[in-house]
Amino acid sequence: MQIFALLMRPEIKNHEFVPREYVVLRKEQLGERNAAAGEVMLAIRPHLQPRMLQHLEGDAEVVWASVRAGRLLLLVGSAYRRPNADQEYNSALLRSLECAARQQHNYDGVPLMGDFNLDIKRDIEPPVVGVQPAEAFIDAFAEMSFAQFVKTATSTTNTSAMIIDLLLCDDPALVVEAHVVFGTSDHEAVVAKLAVSVQKPISAPTRVPNFQRANWPLLSQVLEQRLDCVSREECIITAWEMWKKILFDTVE
Repeated sequence: MQIFALLMRPEIKNHEFVPREYVVLRKEQLGERNAAAGEVMLAIRPHLQPRMLQHLEGDAEVVWASVRAGRLLLLVGSAYRRPNADQEYNSALLRSLECAARQQHNYDGVPLMGDFNLDIKRDIEPPVVGVQPAEAFIDAFAEMSFAQFVKTATSTTNTSAMIIDLLLCDDPALVVEAHVVFGTSDHEAVVAKLAVSVQKPISAPTRVPNFQRANWPLLSQVLEQRLDCVSREECIITAWEMWKKILFDTVE
C-alpha cells in the first residue's frame, strides 16, 4: 500500500514530482487571502480506489480521501498548518477535524499526516503544551482518539529540535512502524508502514496487432474502398468517428 502526503508549491505540476502511476488529490486554491493553499496533496495508487472528500475540507489546508485497503476502508488525510497562523486559519483546520470526526465511525481507521507547526514538547509523557493554539489541537486529536507515532525530531535548528511533522492514527494496531528519513529537505520525511494487505489487481491480457506480419497491400486496398464514404460526410465529428471505426474494424 503506497500513499504519499506532500506539500507542493502551487506552480509545480503533478508530473514534475509524482510518478504518473499515482492518482494525485490536491487541494484547490482558496483565493488571494489564502494564497498558500494548494500545496497540500495526497498521491495514492489507483488500485486503492481513492476518492477525494472535499466536503470535509472547508477552508482548511487539508486533503481527505477514502481508500480501500483490502477489507478495510480508511479515511486518509494530509494537512498543513502554517507557522504563526491566525485564529481564523486555525479555526478552519479545527473545523475540518470536527467534520472528519463526525464521519469517523464509517471507517476502519483514520491516518492523518502533516506539518502542524505546533508548540508541543513530545519527548516527555504526557506531552507539554506551549503557546496556543497547541492545546486546542491536542483536544481535537484526543476527541478523535489519535495516537502520535513520530518520535524523532523532524525540524532541527542550532537551538531547537522539534517534532512538528506528525503521523496520527485512531487505531494504534494499524501502524506497524514509523520512522524519520534525514536529509530530505528543511524538514525530515516521515515514512510509515501500515498493517494492511492489499493485492494489486493483475491486468487483463490485451491483444496487440502484430504489424510485422500484417498484409499491408491488402489493408491499404480494403481501407481505400471503405473510407470513401468518409470524404462525403460534412460533419467533421461524424467523419472522425467513421474514420476511426472503419480503421480499427479493418485492422481487426
